[in-house]
Amino acid sequence: MKKIRWISHSDLLCLLFLTGSIAGCVTANLLSVELLRQIGYFDSVYQWGSSIGREEKGQLWRYLAKRRFLEFGAGSLVGMTPFSSAAFCCVMFVFGFSAALLISVFTLQSGWLGMVYFLRTILPQWVLYGMVWGILAIGAENGLDKMKIRVWPLLILIVFLGTFLETKFV
Repeated sequence: MKKIRWISHSDLLCLLFLTGSIAGCVTANLLSVELLRQIGYFDSVYQWGSSIGREEKGQLWRYLAKRRFLEFGAGSLVGMTPFSSAAFCCVMFVFGFSAALLISVFTLQSGWLGMVYFLRTILPQWVLYGMVWGILAIGAENGLDKMKIRVWPLLILIVFLGTFLETKFV
């Protein structure tokens, strides 16, 4: 594995994810109570989610599929540039930050029930998206243009499955 000074690329990605997680927790705990109440729209997500019809779910799936495939395409193209390693280091920090901020806000607002809300919000689609972005981030070490051809259809299938599961659990 190629070393970046004193640490390998995959270790650096994990370290940045952890650093982002710590920063997200600290940020959520430093937010004022008033701002936390304004972020409280999460409660309404669970109230209207069960009343969404089949046609609305289809529209939501098309919107999410378009958005997630655009993100995947942009990440794939960035992974083929000379700045891919630095870009995916930033992506891992942002993933850690957003996940920690989300779980902290849920927990601060709803107590232990916030953990259930968090797991309901992210599972299973974030696991699939995390797998895709993790493969892209690790592949960015040598450049995604050198990644094997058979990996790309698998990544597309995982993104498709993630969008399906994301709309299924709304």
